[in-house]
Amino acid sequence: LPYPGFTHFASILTGYGCPYHCLYCHVGELGYRLRPVDSILAEVRVAREAGAKQIYFRDATINARRRHLLEWTGDIVRAGLQMPWAAFATAAPLDHEMAAAMRASGCAHLQIGVETLDEALRTENGKPFDDAAHGGFVEVCHAHDIEVTAHIVLGLPGETEETMSVTVDGLVDAGFDYVAVNLAEDRPGIPWRKQDVTLAVRPAGGTNAVDGPSLAELQAWQARAYRRFYLRPRRLAHEAMRRVVTRDVGDALGLMKDVARWWST
Repeated sequence: LPYPGFTHFASILTGYGCPYHCLYCHVGELGYRLRPVDSILAEVRVAREAGAKQIYFRDATINARRRHLLEWTGDIVRAGLQMPWAAFATAAPLDHEMAAAMRASGCAHLQIGVETLDEALRTENGKPFDDAAHGGFVEVCHAHDIEVTAHIVLGLPGETEETMSVTVDGLVDAGFDYVAVNLAEDRPGIPWRKQDVTLAVRPAGGTNAVDGPSLAELQAWQARAYRRFYLRPRRLAHEAMRRVVTRDVGDALGLMKDVARWWST
């Protein structure tokens, strides 16, 4: 995970699958259903009694159903079970009432799939949220002291040097607290396969022959994105201090290795 302090955590689900059907992701093909609130609270209680200090809610979209989220976060507060937690979310819905309820229950960090800062490319790949929605998501989170990690995917169908440049050049100004830059993988079950679209990178290693940037080109842009975002003096100082505060030695060593890799590529 691209942020410190969550190296050791309990994993809990509040819902299965995902209600959205982005063409590059197979999670939405699993269907979607919510877990009973009592089951969520029982697992939070077990995690706390077992000594867990943080929770990672492993949902693909923690905020997919407003009423359900307000119910289980409110129950956590009423039961006195608050502890820091992180989760994946999506750009909508997330209003101030939801964010306040999440923060009160312990939410410290949300991850969001932005995929690309080229809005046309994002739309072509089935993402139902635009730049304004992502900007609004970050604004609401920051208003409630919730950090945001943006997940970026390089190599989606239609990716070009120009679209990658738009993404990399815009990362710093987009307001994200952290970024995780991934390469689009040709995973089994992704909707693109139903349309005979193949992605360049194979999950188990190797590449497919596709139109668009090669694996080496994608990796070069990936390193460029990390350098642009993280290798700023103020940003490096921030990262180092966070790991001192959390005493996360393993994560600090991982960061040092990443920095060395980014500089060398």
